[in-house]
Amino acid sequence: MNGILGRFFGDVFVYLDTRGDRANPGQILQVIRNAIRQATARKPGEPLIVIAHSLGGVICFDLLSFYCPEVAVDLFVTVGSQVSQFEEIKRFKTSDPAIPSARRPRAAAPGNISHWVNVFDEVDIFAYACDKVFDRVIDFRYDTRTYTIKAHGAYLEQDRFYSRLRARIDQLP
Repeated sequence: MNGILGRFFGDVFVYLDTRGDRANPGQILQVIRNAIRQATARKPGEPLIVIAHSLGGVICFDLLSFYCPEVAVDLFVTVGSQVSQFEEIKRFKTSDPAIPSARRPRAAAPGNISHWVNVFDEVDIFAYACDKVFDRVIDFRYDTRTYTIKAHGAYLEQDRFYSRLRARIDQLP
């Protein structure tokens, strides 16, 4: 367990230390930005869907909210991610230290994201709910039916995850 936690936190620190600024995004952001920009060269009418797991959700949120706010995303899906935790500790470039407040109890979801579905398992120690931290996000509790250590990677290995996610997506307005 210590090795898993050590690698995870090491990855977090490397990302935060090397993400750069808007004019000079770090290498991790450049790779993901380029992939998203390639995806935007789709056929007219095709939706842009970004699905990100774990720290990938944090990185994609940072990318879409700060580095590439011009990219319109039809559906953003975070799975087993720490997006709300990073917002609560104000680690995003767009985080506002004045939120939460009585007037603004939740942070705004990026305006370039039409729909955001956040998936988490309550036994996954790296997954967090988002709907109490951000507006316009739909939390989806998913039971991986496994134990704490395995839960974090189990979502994407299970066929029923994809069918249940599809059912949730089909319910979006």
